[in-house]
Amino acid sequence: MGLGMGLAAPSSANAGMHLVPEHAAAVSGLRVLFRQAGAIVAVSVVTAVTSVAPDPATANAAAFLGLAVTMAVAVALAVRIPNQRGRW
Repeated sequence: MGLGMGLAAPSSANAGMHLVPEHAAAVSGLRVLFRQAGAIVAVSVVTAVTSVAPDPATANAAAFLGLAVTMAVAVALAVRIPNQRGRW
């Protein structure tokens, strides 16, 4: 997950500044909002899965594997975002 955040954070900040410089503050705020919301959901899901499982260690490993797969899919989709300025 650290690798995914390391890949996503700088590129999304640069994209926001490059593609819509007149709305850089709004884009930055939305980035932080969605990052924090994603963290809250991830922690909630992992805690819920771990707390109801008969074997918490296995459940925790499965939850983190699921989050890692989700991050890999997000990175694969992110590379398909067009690199252009203006209307999409």
